[in-house]
Amino acid sequence: MDTIVLLGTAKMDITPAFPAELQPAHPLRPDAATETVRRLYARVAVFQRKSERGQSHYAVVISADIIYFVDQRIDSLRKQLYERWGIPGEAILLQGTHTHSAPYPGSRFGETFDGPYRPFIELLETAVLQGVELAMANLEPVDAERGSGSCGFATYRRKRENGNIVMAPSDEGPTDPEVTVIRFRKRDGHTKCAFVHYACHPTTTYGNAFSSEFPGVATEQVEAALGNDAVALYLQGCCGDIRPAVVRDGRFYAGSNLEVTRFGCELAAAALEVLSTGMEPLRFVPFEFRCTRVRLPFQSQPTSAELEAHKDKADAWGAWSRILLEHPERNVPFELLRIGYIRLADGLAFLAMNGEAVAEYGLYTKRVFAGKVLPMGYCNGHTTYIPTAAQLKEGGFESYTAFYSSGRPSPYDPSIEQAIKEAILELVEKL
Repeated sequence: MDTIVLLGTAKMDITPAFPAELQPAHPLRPDAATETVRRLYARVAVFQRKSERGQSHYAVVISADIIYFVDQRIDSLRKQLYERWGIPGEAILLQGTHTHSAPYPGSRFGETFDGPYRPFIELLETAVLQGVELAMANLEPVDAERGSGSCGFATYRRKRENGNIVMAPSDEGPTDPEVTVIRFRKRDGHTKCAFVHYACHPTTTYGNAFSSEFPGVATEQVEAALGNDAVALYLQGCCGDIRPAVVRDGRFYAGSNLEVTRFGCELAAAALEVLSTGMEPLRFVPFEFRCTRVRLPFQSQPTSAELEAHKDKADAWGAWSRILLEHPERNVPFELLRIGYIRLADGLAFLAMNGEAVAEYGLYTKRVFAGKVLPMGYCNGHTTYIPTAAQLKEGGFESYTAFYSSGRPSPYDPSIEQAIKEAILELVEKL
């Protein structure tokens, strides 16, 4: 018997009507943003399957134009969704598109420090809950299909110069140009929803204004082309070391809305080309949800004496020391990477990581599972960059600087790559 799945969707505006500081901080953003260049949205897709006994089973995918959902807000949102509709936490995927032109949805140091971010937290979470409610009200049967194309504006951002790794465009590392599109059609043939999966940092611009960046341009163009109130969700892949090729004289520069629009149009064109060709039908199956945690050990932990020796310095080491002295709970031997697995159809599953995984992890996932599992970063919370073993030995922003600037004890141990890949295999292939 074919599995019948119903889908409900919603698109909620989360653009602040109040000044808000954009994150991460940047010298081009000295003040709180008040201008809106491109509106921010939270897009919601709720899937419902009924068992032979009539029991409802749900899966929820939420893509929001934020940098990511912070750890301390995930449990609260999942609890509210469970209490209201009985949706288990592992069936809920909360992802930020990772635009760097949105307010921070909470403090990276935990709930105690959420005070300055409260207005946007309340706006975002109210929109998410209302979006799920609206989606529940328009559930209807759908069929699914998938296809893939290519988009080429993303570039590797780690370049070796004079023995060091600098953030500059490079042809030496991997990128993932594949654009995967999932279409959900209503019984009348019209598209109800589309997923557009791609891997690239939305860091085209550092203008001091709210912007959904190129994912927003792409999804809005796809929605306009599909018509009939179709909702398009951008699903961010593993892009920790990939960014748009806003390049001049061999270096990245901060682009404007002109470049944002250009890249968004390129991605939309690639997605629409896939939608216009013959796509492969997908067969829904009983939903599957699994999750695991991987221990990511740090290379070392500083002693209190070491931190005290640096704390009065005006450089990066001083800032690092002060963070760890003020937040001793961060000086730990390891962190946990959370990986979730959600399977909706034969040929459609999501591997959702809460870290900022580099491209190699996404390419590995696609390779070993023949493209049937879509790798996603920035899901259900956030740790930090997840580099490869080779990158941790090379140094550079993603595998050295970012750890100290975010107040970690040290970079991760290179053993994490093997541990993560083994965990991915075990999680997906687990019977």
